[in-house]
Amino acid sequence: MVRNYPGGVRVKLEVESTGDGPSFLPKDAAIRLVCHGLLEWLPSEALDDVWEHMHDAWEWHSRPALPVPKMESPAFVLDRIFDPVEEKPFTLTEE
Repeated sequence: MVRNYPGGVRVKLEVESTGDGPSFLPKDAAIRLVCHGLLEWLPSEALDDVWEHMHDAWEWHSRPALPVPKMESPAFVLDRIFDPVEEKPFTLTEE
């Protein structure tokens, strides 16, 4: 994709195979490429909104991840709330 801007500026977006492996485009690379293409087709008035959302997403995802505490199994508390009841086993009969 090539786009010319005023002042003699040209933006060129291309994909090139390095030949190091299979010639398929990984999903994340394809999504990034499509996003760049969509940005090129947006009207200039939309760029401030897009910039704000992209900056927020970048800021959020660049934060260090906090360690997640290991969940412990809760103590079995039903015996403490209700008295245990022993009853005959429930059986089904056919008519």
